[in-house]
Amino acid sequence: MGVVATAVADGTAVARNAPSAALDTTYLQDSIETARALIKMVGADDGSGPVRGVHEYLGDIYAWRDNAAATACLMYKQTTDGWALQELGNRVAFTGPNDGTSVEYVEGETITGTTSGASAVIRRVVLTDTLGVWGANGDVDVAGYFIIGDVTGGPFQAEATTGSIAGVVPITGAETANTMAPGGRYELVNDNFFGSSFTKRMYGVNGVSEAFEWDGTVFVPIITGNVIDTPEHIVVNEFHLQLGFPNGSLQNSATGEPYVWAGGGAAEIGVGHIIVGLVKEVGQVLIILCRNRTFGLYGKNTTDLPWDLKPISEESGGIEWTLQRLGKTLWLDDRGFMSLEAVQEFGDFGDSAYSQIIEPLVTAKKTEAVSSIIVKNKHQLRTFFSDGTGIIATFNNNKLAGFTVMRYVDDAGTTIPVSVTANGESAEGAEVLYFGSTNGFVYQMDSGTSLDGDPVDATMIWSYFHAGSPAYNKQWMKVIIEADGTTGTTIFYNTQYDWASGVEPVGITLTKELEAGGAYWDTAVWDAFSWAGEDVTLIEGDANGKGRSISLQISSSSTYTLPHTLYAATLHYIKRRLVR
Repeated sequence: MGVVATAVADGTAVARNAPSAALDTTYLQDSIETARALIKMVGADDGSGPVRGVHEYLGDIYAWRDNAAATACLMYKQTTDGWALQELGNRVAFTGPNDGTSVEYVEGETITGTTSGASAVIRRVVLTDTLGVWGANGDVDVAGYFIIGDVTGGPFQAEATTGSIAGVVPITGAETANTMAPGGRYELVNDNFFGSSFTKRMYGVNGVSEAFEWDGTVFVPIITGNVIDTPEHIVVNEFHLQLGFPNGSLQNSATGEPYVWAGGGAAEIGVGHIIVGLVKEVGQVLIILCRNRTFGLYGKNTTDLPWDLKPISEESGGIEWTLQRLGKTLWLDDRGFMSLEAVQEFGDFGDSAYSQIIEPLVTAKKTEAVSSIIVKNKHQLRTFFSDGTGIIATFNNNKLAGFTVMRYVDDAGTTIPVSVTANGESAEGAEVLYFGSTNGFVYQMDSGTSLDGDPVDATMIWSYFHAGSPAYNKQWMKVIIEADGTTGTTIFYNTQYDWASGVEPVGITLTKELEAGGAYWDTAVWDAFSWAGEDVTLIEGDANGKGRSISLQISSSSTYTLPHTLYAATLHYIKRRLVR
């Protein structure tokens, strides 16, 4: 796990011209720590509180954090020099009379107030009603707002305007700065409503301000017209931007028009329950997860396929910030970890719990859930809790393979809590995972060899194994573990007998340094193997214990070595007498 927002040292196998292998390792480690010391938190000069959102858009990483006075939330972009504050610009509203005198403004045009003399460059023209048409004698005024840059002179006032190209339309008042209120929790999606390969944009909500759009340069508040315009959840569904509000209202924009929330197919559906998550399922189905109910919204909002809200479960819902889709819809509920399954005979859905084997753990943790993320490359759902722990569910062909518990800690043993998460793609198309913490930093998961410079500690405890004869004592003779990893990886393991009852010897502890990482010539990826390394290291040791069953505990701790893989273990034993 590494911290982002500055240049990170390259730990790949490259020629560094060190006079010895030992010095090469020293130089590499020093370069890593030197780069780490340059990393800055989000809003290092003017920030406070936790990271409230993280998102990847067009290869760039964005983060949100309150300013020092906690009067606004600011948006930052990761750069090689740290987190760069993003300018949100201003807006000014307009309403053109339907008398044919309103001439269209275009992006890049300069607007000038004929009375105030104020002027600014138009960055975006936002029409809020599809019925108003520029330069037409119709029944509806053309209305909306301009997103503008810095204002020269002025300020603007309710006045007539002229454009540097052709635009003419009256504005209704002074410019308003685009801002985001402090607090909140950011949920974001990337999508394209405008048909060009260059118009994919970021859309977000935070629960304390209006929804918004961002294209890397221009920030557009999406004003729905609600009295309380503070949506908490967001999804793109059948060419509509769909927003979930705290009062149980689900609203969608006009078809293909994320700025238009009146007419053109815009609609509101009251679900009657607190919405805690939205996710698009296969086909024309939107899953609406509420705290104590689950709904499916079917259709496309067309004449042939209008919206159709159906209950999926009237008995259970889910916990906020835990809803994800990994082959199927997954979330955390009071009953445990849930999955949404297609019910073949009815052509519908049903939910089921899949975490019964860790039910006591889930029961203790569920009220502390704060975030979740899917890891496509590893087929995992990771759910994080306010105490800094996480539960990883791993799937194989959409079937549960097992659970793992994890926690991020620093060198003092202090937990690094996860507050928000995000996944995206690198410039090379590789999956990248991030989380923001309460300490103001953003971290990249599954990156590098350490936990922000601290050792990665791992422990695996195997279930007790009785070799098919639980009533017989055995003389356990030998343990052979098959492992692979880079040379220098150290494995610790010990044995325990009869559920650590203490009746027999509790076992022995052994240490082995791997010499693996080898590969076959012309079949391996260059710089991803070790010269003269073994394909697999066999870790062999005497078990030297008696008991009906045996368990292995395998652990490791490392700061600079790459991850290793455990393949199998072989146990040698002699069967003894029946236990009476």
